[in-house]
Amino acid sequence: MSEIIEELDGHALAVALCAAALRLDDGLMPAVLLEQLRANEVEAEGHALEHVEADATGRKYGLKVAASLLLLLPDVEAKHPLASKLLLAASLVHPSKIPFSLLVAATDSDELEARRAILALRDRSIVQFEASAGVERKGLASIHRLMQSVIRVRNEDRLQEGGLSRIIAALNDVFDDCLQVHRWPTQGEALLHVKASLRHVAVDSQPVSELLCQTGLYLYMQGRVSEAEALYEQALAIDRRLFKGDHLDLAMSLNNLAEMRVSLGRLHEAEAMLQEAFAMRRRLFKSDHPDVANSLNNLASLYQSLERANEAEPLFEEALAMRRRLFKGDHPDLANSLNNLAGVRQVLDRASEAQPLFEEALKMARRLFGDDDPYVAQQLNNLGVIHAKQGQWDLALPFVQDAVEMGGHHLPIEHPLLQQWQANLANIRKHLDDR
Repeated sequence: MSEIIEELDGHALAVALCAAALRLDDGLMPAVLLEQLRANEVEAEGHALEHVEADATGRKYGLKVAASLLLLLPDVEAKHPLASKLLLAASLVHPSKIPFSLLVAATDSDELEARRAILALRDRSIVQFEASAGVERKGLASIHRLMQSVIRVRNEDRLQEGGLSRIIAALNDVFDDCLQVHRWPTQGEALLHVKASLRHVAVDSQPVSELLCQTGLYLYMQGRVSEAEALYEQALAIDRRLFKGDHLDLAMSLNNLAEMRVSLGRLHEAEAMLQEAFAMRRRLFKSDHPDVANSLNNLASLYQSLERANEAEPLFEEALAMRRRLFKGDHPDLANSLNNLAGVRQVLDRASEAQPLFEEALKMARRLFGDDDPYVAQQLNNLGVIHAKQGQWDLALPFVQDAVEMGGHHLPIEHPLLQQWQANLANIRKHLDDR
């Protein structure tokens, strides 16, 4: 073994991999392993492996790791096909803190069988794995980034369809509902894996566009609007290449990017995109449809931001009427329409007409999301502000106080909504103190 260690320049990971190879094959002689190692190193050097940097002496420790891993992969592929699939999935995400639940989803495997497979990989020193029973991710795996590169090169022919498409689908499931606050920690942990997986995308597809949009929405909900905009720009570029005419996904991408630009204050850029999305949806859907209502709502919101409230109000009214026809009970979009129509009437100095709409929106939001949710906090703030607009400072105070407290449970301190609610609370307190 000493000769092997010397050949590997004492690199700990490479030594551990070789030790595993000897342990698992009683008939493998050290001299034979040494010969295989040297041949594997020549093979590895012939591939365009990432993360194989030379040190000051010119030695490439990465090649030693790659050569050692190649000793074990044929056995894994032959005897543990599920372990091989797990490795491929793990090679396409960030190397650290990979949720076991993500690997299970990406391989469409039985959880118990997947656990046996990943333990087999851990026994071979290919991955590290820490089980954490009782949490959603059900364990965390890690793999050296150089080993990821070796696995990707070895599976180049099935990288896009066999591995990446499954990882993209699994990540889409993680980000499928960014309005559910309890999912934000899991989604936050998955961000690095989204960014890593997207680096390997070579073919435009709807699932990739969907992942960009869903991750963008998560970032927007966290107040990271510039990051969200960049993802929405990528999604729109993909959809324009995929769809040459009207398509609902293209309309959605136009709408999403426009909304980000509204949030960044680039209103005139957003207007043309929102109008294009609205016209496309009108052509696609000849009658009531949630996407048409969404476009009406978003275009009206833009007009309101451009101080064109008189143009905004009829669009908000049409959106609310359509949503009342579409949704017979409580629905987040219906609550949103109530809130928005109330907001424009507030701007038009018709606070008495706005207040009952804000009250209905708050009641619906509580039924939908419970009593501790950032969307409920937003409705509380809005109702407090409409009382303040009517000079009802005592009535306004508890609503905005509750909004700030509730928002603090879920939103980062730098989130623009939370900062706005805090400013509203300070203003109400100042009026009460000045009386």
